[in-house]
Amino acid sequence: MPKPPVTISTVPSRLALAVQVGLALAVVGLLAWVAAPWLAATALLCLAAVIAQWWRGQRPWSLRYARGEGGWQMAGSESGWRPVTLELGYIGPWLIGLRLDGRPVWLWPDSATPVARRELRRCLLAEQAGGSASRW
Repeated sequence: MPKPPVTISTVPSRLALAVQVGLALAVVGLLAWVAAPWLAATALLCLAAVIAQWWRGQRPWSLRYARGEGGWQMAGSESGWRPVTLELGYIGPWLIGLRLDGRPVWLWPDSATPVARRELRRCLLAEQAGGSASRW
Protein backbone atom coordinates (compact mmCIF):
# COMPACT_ATOMS: atom_id res chain seq x y z
CA MET A 1 0.00 0.00 0.00
CA PRO A 2 1.49 3.39 -0.95
CA LYS A 3 2.34 5.84 1.78
CA PRO A 4 0.20 8.98 2.03
CA PRO A 5 1.82 12.11 0.60
CA VAL A 6 4.26 14.00 2.77
CA THR A 7 2.28 17.01 4.00
CA ILE A 8 3.62 19.77 6.19
CA SER A 9 1.39 22.45 7.68
CA THR A 10 3.14 25.60 8.86
CA VAL A 11 2.24 28.52 11.08
CA PRO A 12 3.98 31.89 11.49
CA SER A 13 7.12 31.43 13.57
CA ARG A 14 7.44 33.35 16.82
CA LEU A 15 11.13 32.45 16.87
CA ALA A 16 11.63 34.27 13.56
CA LEU A 17 9.80 37.27 15.01
CA ALA A 18 12.07 37.25 18.07
CA VAL A 19 15.18 37.17 15.86
CA GLN A 20 13.88 40.08 13.77
CA VAL A 21 13.08 42.14 16.86
CA GLY A 22 16.48 41.33 18.37
CA LEU A 23 18.31 42.49 15.26
CA ALA A 24 16.25 45.68 15.13
CA LEU A 25 17.00 46.43 18.78
CA ALA A 26 20.71 45.85 18.17
CA VAL A 27 20.68 48.36 15.30
CA VAL A 28 18.77 50.91 17.40
CA GLY A 29 21.13 50.36 20.34
CA LEU A 30 24.15 50.94 18.12
CA LEU A 31 22.57 54.10 16.73
CA ALA A 32 21.75 55.35 20.24
CA TRP A 33 25.37 54.84 21.22
CA VAL A 34 27.02 56.59 18.24
CA ALA A 35 24.39 58.94 16.82
CA ALA A 36 21.91 61.56 17.90
CA PRO A 37 18.94 60.40 19.99
CA TRP A 38 16.44 61.59 17.38
CA LEU A 39 18.10 59.30 14.79
CA ALA A 40 17.81 56.28 17.10
CA ALA A 41 14.16 57.09 17.81
CA THR A 42 13.43 57.45 14.09
CA ALA A 43 15.14 54.13 13.37
CA LEU A 44 13.15 52.45 16.15
CA LEU A 45 9.85 53.68 14.69
CA CYS A 46 10.80 52.71 11.13
CA LEU A 47 12.04 49.24 12.09
CA ALA A 48 8.95 48.64 14.25
CA ALA A 49 6.72 49.54 11.28
CA VAL A 50 8.65 47.22 8.94
CA ILE A 51 8.53 44.31 11.40
CA ALA A 52 4.80 44.86 12.06
CA GLN A 53 4.06 44.85 8.34
CA TRP A 54 6.15 41.70 7.85
CA TRP A 55 4.38 39.93 10.75
CA ARG A 56 0.91 40.84 9.44
CA GLY A 57 1.86 39.31 6.09
CA GLN A 58 2.69 35.92 7.63
CA ARG A 59 0.00 33.33 6.93
CA PRO A 60 -0.35 29.61 7.66
CA TRP A 61 0.18 27.38 4.62
CA SER A 62 0.64 23.71 3.73
CA LEU A 63 3.01 21.93 1.38
CA ARG A 64 2.75 18.38 0.07
CA TYR A 65 4.22 16.06 -2.52
CA ALA A 66 1.45 14.36 -4.50
CA ARG A 67 2.98 11.88 -6.94
CA GLY A 68 -0.11 11.33 -9.06
CA GLU A 69 -1.07 15.00 -9.17
CA GLY A 70 2.05 16.61 -10.58
CA GLY A 71 4.55 16.89 -7.75
CA TRP A 72 4.82 19.62 -5.14
CA GLN A 73 1.64 21.47 -4.21
CA MET A 74 0.90 24.33 -1.85
CA ALA A 75 -2.31 25.40 -0.14
CA GLY A 76 -2.92 28.68 1.61
CA SER A 77 -5.54 29.38 4.23
CA GLU A 78 -8.04 30.61 1.62
CA SER A 79 -7.26 28.44 -1.41
CA GLY A 80 -7.02 24.81 -2.41
CA TRP A 81 -3.97 22.88 -3.55
CA ARG A 82 -2.06 24.42 -6.46
CA PRO A 83 1.16 23.20 -8.11
CA VAL A 84 4.41 24.99 -7.21
CA THR A 85 8.04 24.68 -8.17
CA LEU A 86 10.15 23.85 -5.15
CA GLU A 87 13.92 24.23 -4.86
CA LEU A 88 15.99 23.34 -1.82
CA GLY A 89 18.18 26.24 -0.72
CA TYR A 90 19.41 25.10 2.71
CA ILE A 91 18.76 22.14 4.92
CA GLY A 92 19.99 21.94 8.46
CA PRO A 93 18.98 20.58 11.84
CA TRP A 94 17.12 23.79 12.80
CA LEU A 95 16.26 25.62 9.59
CA ILE A 96 15.07 24.54 6.16
CA GLY A 97 15.38 27.08 3.36
CA LEU A 98 13.13 26.59 0.35
CA ARG A 99 12.28 28.51 -2.80
CA LEU A 100 8.57 28.22 -3.60
CA ASP A 101 7.96 29.59 -7.09
CA GLY A 102 11.17 31.61 -6.71
CA ARG A 103 10.16 33.13 -3.35
CA PRO A 104 12.47 32.32 -0.41
CA VAL A 105 10.76 30.61 2.53
CA TRP A 106 12.40 29.57 5.80
CA LEU A 107 10.92 26.85 7.99
CA TRP A 108 11.86 27.58 11.59
CA PRO A 109 11.72 24.92 14.34
CA ASP A 110 8.45 26.27 15.74
CA SER A 111 6.67 26.66 12.40
CA ALA A 112 5.84 22.95 12.04
CA THR A 113 5.88 19.77 14.09
CA PRO A 114 9.20 17.92 14.37
CA VAL A 115 7.72 14.83 12.70
CA ALA A 116 6.47 16.82 9.70
CA ARG A 117 9.82 18.63 9.31
CA ARG A 118 11.70 15.32 9.53
CA GLU A 119 9.54 13.75 6.81
CA LEU A 120 9.95 16.83 4.61
CA ARG A 121 13.72 16.77 5.17
CA ARG A 122 13.88 13.08 4.18
CA CYS A 123 11.78 13.72 1.07
CA LEU A 124 13.90 16.71 0.02
CA LEU A 125 17.17 14.84 0.54
CA ALA A 126 15.90 11.86 -1.47
CA GLU A 127 14.87 14.18 -4.29
CA GLN A 128 18.21 16.02 -4.17
CA ALA A 129 20.16 12.76 -4.28
CA GLY A 130 18.72 12.07 -7.70
CA GLY A 131 15.90 9.85 -6.58
CA SER A 132 12.27 10.72 -6.70
CA ALA A 133 10.31 12.17 -3.83
CA SER A 134 7.67 9.59 -4.61
CA ARG A 135 9.73 6.99 -2.73
CA TRP A 136 8.54 8.58 0.50
